[in-house]
Amino acid sequence: MKDEKAVEALQNNLEEQGIDVKDMGDYGSLPESGLMQTRSPYSTAVQVIRPRDLNKVEARCIQEAARAGDEFYYSWSQGGSIIEGNTVGSALMMVRNWGNCAVDVKVQETPNSYVFYGAFIDLETGFNLVRPFKMSKQSPKTKQGRDVYSGERGKDIIFQIGASKAIRNVTLNAVPKWLSEKVLETAKKNIIGQIEKMGKEKAIDKIVKKAEALKIPLDRIEANYGKKESWDLDKVVAVMGAIRSVEDGLESMEEVFADKVALNGEPEIQTKSSKKKKADPLSPEDWENPKKIIEVLEGFDDEEAFISFQKENNDKIKAIGGKDGQLIEAVIQTQKEKFGGK
Repeated sequence: MKDEKAVEALQNNLEEQGIDVKDMGDYGSLPESGLMQTRSPYSTAVQVIRPRDLNKVEARCIQEAARAGDEFYYSWSQGGSIIEGNTVGSALMMVRNWGNCAVDVKVQETPNSYVFYGAFIDLETGFNLVRPFKMSKQSPKTKQGRDVYSGERGKDIIFQIGASKAIRNVTLNAVPKWLSEKVLETAKKNIIGQIEKMGKEKAIDKIVKKAEALKIPLDRIEANYGKKESWDLDKVVAVMGAIRSVEDGLESMEEVFADKVALNGEPEIQTKSSKKKKADPLSPEDWENPKKIIEVLEGFDDEEAFISFQKENNDKIKAIGGKDGQLIEAVIQTQKEKFGGK
């Protein structure tokens, strides 16, 4: 009787604060170590019946990554470097195995874009993370100026891409870096093992057939990665990852396989007579995209403008961690050497 009155008093107190507490009767009689759910903008740590075991989480994630292979791995070529990442499928797998957590996405619409707010809620520790992701409503364009995604179906695709990216971004920023990196490494090893088993020539034939099915011209792939006859094992893995990002709808063909003019089967080399124009400032959406940042950094031909950009955005650049941060720092160092600095 005393327990019932205590529960009722607690419910009344929380309801006065605007917090809705579920009727404990919905779950039957829970032990003192059971979970009590509250609905509020942020979650506090709660007691759980089955606490998280990091060793088991890691083992399950690695096991799935070893089976999934290219379903968990994507990549693209940028400035002579290969940028790698976890797919949204990989991110959701880590959420599922992390346990006692939730991922939610809310969206705000503006005339020209969607702003997705991806939220990661760790019910066990009380850790909450919200990361915004801005997705333009404007479809990428083909070389002829046509929309890649057109009509009502195209609008739906753009929306879904934005939601998937928001989920992936908030998850990869919430789970431990060591876990996401191990998953990526394991998935990549699986891909390498598959290629070695079938042989490089068969793997390249498989890439060509998949590219045809996705309507990706082979010359566009070769303009970015060189002639297929020159691909080594690492290049085959990279091309497979790039095609995967298009297949999953995370990137468009125009973004992953830029329209370049190949010289002797290799990507075009920038010369003094073909200098890039000064890059435009990065938008908030661009700062979520490492390849956009690298593209801008590589676009500076004026040392003063490059130094000014670096100083003004130093905090944002330093905040980018992991492999993306390392690649960006490498590009900055290359630019410094080009201008004769150290």
